[in-house]
Amino acid sequence: MTGAATLDRGPLATSHSPLAMAFLIATHAHSKFPLTHSKHTLVAISNSNTIPLSPNRSSAADSWAFLRSPRRLGGECPALAIRHSRFTNHESRLPAPFGYTTRMAEGPQPAFRRVAVIGTGLIGGSFALALRKNFPAIARVGFDRKDVLERVIVRGAIQESASDLPSAVRDADLVYIALPIAAAIESLPAIAASARPDALVTDACSTKTTICRSAREHFRSGARFLGGHPIAGKETGGIEHADEKLFRGSRYALIAQEEDPDPRVQQFAALLRTLGAEPDWCDAETHDWAVGIVSHLPQLLTVALARVVLDESDETGLPATLAGPGLQEMLRLAGSPYSMWRDICLTNSENISRALDRLMQAVDYLRTHLASKDLEQEFRAANELYRLLHKSKSQGGTQS
Repeated sequence: MTGAATLDRGPLATSHSPLAMAFLIATHAHSKFPLTHSKHTLVAISNSNTIPLSPNRSSAADSWAFLRSPRRLGGECPALAIRHSRFTNHESRLPAPFGYTTRMAEGPQPAFRRVAVIGTGLIGGSFALALRKNFPAIARVGFDRKDVLERVIVRGAIQESASDLPSAVRDADLVYIALPIAAAIESLPAIAASARPDALVTDACSTKTTICRSAREHFRSGARFLGGHPIAGKETGGIEHADEKLFRGSRYALIAQEEDPDPRVQQFAALLRTLGAEPDWCDAETHDWAVGIVSHLPQLLTVALARVVLDESDETGLPATLAGPGLQEMLRLAGSPYSMWRDICLTNSENISRALDRLMQAVDYLRTHLASKDLEQEFRAANELYRLLHKSKSQGGTQS
């Protein structure tokens, strides 16, 4: 990175998009506040109200994984500890088994012959639909709950459904995990034990440090694990909202170096480009810091804004009844369910907390300068970012 590239962004060389780097540099350059970190305590993710995955648990599941974010803009984030046994001491969140087969489409043979999609909601379903359109020769098998797979089959996203995880991944040379973070982590031991030694296993989770740390315990040889995160989505989930064009024009974070010599990694990057996505190479800690600012913070800001509007509205409906398209656009993310964000907040709490602290400082500055000419500079900075984002969008950049 050049220019303001003195930021410590983690142990691996990264390759952020110009838009992402410009945003982060602009955020720092225009800030008038000290950069601080918040102290937080141990968090853990629990599972409930679902079916058991397996009676056998790895001894590694009872160990502590201490996740320490690297220094970010003048400070070191405190450690975040996730107790793996909390993922397994409750009933599994993995879907119930279900299975049948439809005929495979004909087409040219790509680098991957058979893809297992574990979790066929918005992201997994969209990935499968994109494969169907761009690589019809790839066999697509899905694993999810029975009621979900029935709808996935109707949409034509997959041709086969598996009754359990081992049978889903056993013959696949690409395994695409599109489950919530806790369920994805819980699935790793079974996938690692059953995947072909030449397979590539990748995930689409919104945070990367926790799952990549867990994957290193289970993928020590044979199948390769590659952390991934499509920077694309919608505020509503489910196969009903899946779209074969969801990844087109988007960035796609890959937790590896761009020069990774493993041909499986390069083949997957090439596949993503065919789907219309552009890989962004970075390390897990840098990814979680960045999305904490540009993705997770906007979501929580939307939740806070919705709370203020609701609390201020009276029996006449005011002020909500006077809301125009501006508020509707700002509250688009308010349609996202908590179930979609629970694991994200738990596994990226340090970065999100720090981002919220920075937001509170910025809001407080605005409040104390409402009658000051200094407020104009804040609007200019906002206008600059607005133009940058819209320029990138017009050139086919990242979609939100």
